[in-house]
Amino acid sequence: MILDEKRNLIVAGAGTGKTTTILAKVLYLIKSKKCMEEEILLLAFTKPAKAEMEQRLEKKSLSKVKVSTIHALGREIIGQVNGKPPKVTTELSSENDKLNAFITKLTNQLDQNSSLHSDLAKYFSEYLVPFKPESDFKNGGEYLSWKRMNSLVTLNNDWVKSYGELKIGNFLYVNGISHLYEDDYKAMHGRFNDFYRPDFFIVDKAVYIEYFGIDIDGNTSPWIDNKKYHSEIVWKRNIHKEYGTNLIEITYQDLIDDVWQKKLIKQLSDLDINLKPISNSDIVERAKIINDSRIFNRFSKLVSQFLTLFKSKSLDINKLIEDNRNNPRNNTFLRIFNYIFIEYEKVLKEKDSIDFMDMLNQSSNFIKESQYRPEWKYIIVDEFQDTSFAQYDFINNILAVNEDTKLFCVGDDWQSIFAFSGADYHYMTDYKEYFGVANFWSKVTGKKQEATLISLDETFRFNNMISHTTGEFIQKNPAQIKKELRSPNHLLTTNESVIIHWGHGGNEKMITQWLDTYSRDKFFKNKNLLILARYNFEYKNLSKQFRDFISDQWSLNGKVNFNSCHSSKGKEEDIVLIINLTADFLGFPSNVIDDPILELVKTVNDEEYLHAEERRLMYVAMTRARHQTHILCDLIKPSVFGLELSALEYKTKVYKNNSGLVSCPKCKKGFVINKTKNSNKKAFYQCTRAEVCDYVAASCMCGNLLLRDKNDKIECENKKCKEKYIACGKCDFGILVKRESKNNKFTPFFSCHTFPKCKKSSPHLPT
Repeated sequence: MILDEKRNLIVAGAGTGKTTTILAKVLYLIKSKKCMEEEILLLAFTKPAKAEMEQRLEKKSLSKVKVSTIHALGREIIGQVNGKPPKVTTELSSENDKLNAFITKLTNQLDQNSSLHSDLAKYFSEYLVPFKPESDFKNGGEYLSWKRMNSLVTLNNDWVKSYGELKIGNFLYVNGISHLYEDDYKAMHGRFNDFYRPDFFIVDKAVYIEYFGIDIDGNTSPWIDNKKYHSEIVWKRNIHKEYGTNLIEITYQDLIDDVWQKKLIKQLSDLDINLKPISNSDIVERAKIINDSRIFNRFSKLVSQFLTLFKSKSLDINKLIEDNRNNPRNNTFLRIFNYIFIEYEKVLKEKDSIDFMDMLNQSSNFIKESQYRPEWKYIIVDEFQDTSFAQYDFINNILAVNEDTKLFCVGDDWQSIFAFSGADYHYMTDYKEYFGVANFWSKVTGKKQEATLISLDETFRFNNMISHTTGEFIQKNPAQIKKELRSPNHLLTTNESVIIHWGHGGNEKMITQWLDTYSRDKFFKNKNLLILARYNFEYKNLSKQFRDFISDQWSLNGKVNFNSCHSSKGKEEDIVLIINLTADFLGFPSNVIDDPILELVKTVNDEEYLHAEERRLMYVAMTRARHQTHILCDLIKPSVFGLELSALEYKTKVYKNNSGLVSCPKCKKGFVINKTKNSNKKAFYQCTRAEVCDYVAASCMCGNLLLRDKNDKIECENKKCKEKYIACGKCDFGILVKRESKNNKFTPFFSCHTFPKCKKSSPHLPT
């Protein structure tokens, strides 16, 4: 690059040759005698990137150029000032979950009678999942995605349908009230109890609780049929009145007004139901085992990420607590965090060591206080999109020492995927504000530091079809820098290079089906395969036997490697297979990073675009491929990314394997599955999109699913079953089923299984 302004930013793209560009810049500076080798500082983001750059410079006989990771440079500066290099902790590293383990250990050691232990119990029972008003969701699909990712499972181990039910369920559990979730309404004595399942049943007192999703004006969420919902509320009230059972009602408005708990306590008291709170210790211990320990691990990871961002910005914990005294959730979390932070710093001091954040903070202060004076004329920064606040402050302090020092940065904001370690891509997207004319030091000195931005937009890795699909996908976020990558490898638009595969049955089944289809295809001859997962455990949990099977199946083509999407950054391969795109807490996109508590420690709190970081991670994964990217998507819990990429505008090829699944006849988007997780309970067949689709299927006398085809023919899913049924003639989805009383209170008759939606009934089975 011939440009030699004070502040340069090269806006690059995947596969555009960032390293080559940096090397060319160094060669230009030396050959043009702009500076000597030792007057250049080249900052790499990772050790492998540093090693690669050093090797390439050595081949050009440029060994005097200073090449370092920014953290290593910070450690070196501290060593020069103090006379010896500091010891860097490995025991509290965020790598390999060591920091998470340390946090878990600290929470386990809390005095069970302390206020902090009470805070911890309160957090797990009330605040683990942050409240998000339904008005914040654009549609039912977005709400459904949020719900799936947040794992709405109560301490009673009940998977509930709404945030309101989560709050009620946890309240009942922590107050020692034995209850069942969505159990049959026993009072109807078999008449319609296979249809009506109240939200909560208090066992000892035969009291029922219903959570109704209506506001003060009686409005439901926009994606819910308001009229139908209210008719069901009326029907439920009448049923309880008819059978003399007590019903407690809590509404969405009660949640908004924060009166739901007071209202529930009063009504329970009126029915002589006393609260018997369990101990804080029991609540915490329960949280550790729910959902295979994921609930507890979620908290540890959140604290770990918060700690990294907190130290990166050198924030004051007491000020944070004071500023959030009126926010119960934030305040509870901060009190727990304060304890963990104090213990964390205590261990560092005892071991006479520092962490990665200290490397930058301390060295930056030494520069600011003139205890160390850098003499570089040019600072070149690679992977600039991964700059954190601490790194920004460090670089800015170096620039402030010598006004003539020039800054040359290369990065791709589309590939900024390390927010969990403090990276903030806004330093790149708002480069002129942070390093240009509006720069702080420019204002102090009165000298403008004009910033120049140019694009590096020709990719040599992948074809134009991958470029189109991935470019359209990443630029849905308007905050990303707009650009269009050009590729010399131009395919016809009919040659889709991103292929979406919808299926079900788990990783091994879907990977096997994919291999059966493609491993012998001549297109893949002599092409290597890279299998990517959102999380390390997803590919590490694949058995050695199954990995060997994959390698054997692909051996006629080439080699197979496995990696996480994060670790794949900077790599490339012929064919990429991204596995397990699903909507779940540990799905893709993940919801871990979206916790609003992190807004307290982020540099810029305007990341309003949903799943912005996860979108960039998906972009990184898709752009590792030279020829084709294949994506395996779960039909039962469809990822919003999978759904989006299946749209025509992305020019992807989409395959759907729904064999063995029954499509919902009503919404046409979900599938009918047994929602009863307890195998000892009666099966309950419902649409997978139950929160936005109210379809409930009929079950046979044998317990299996009944199917009604477009010709109104009824079949039992169990092909050996001989039971006979006919379609309801009044509605489109109903099946007439027999209603009978176990104590002979009424004469058996047949009615539509969708009652009360359809009130069709008959004294005998129609012929």
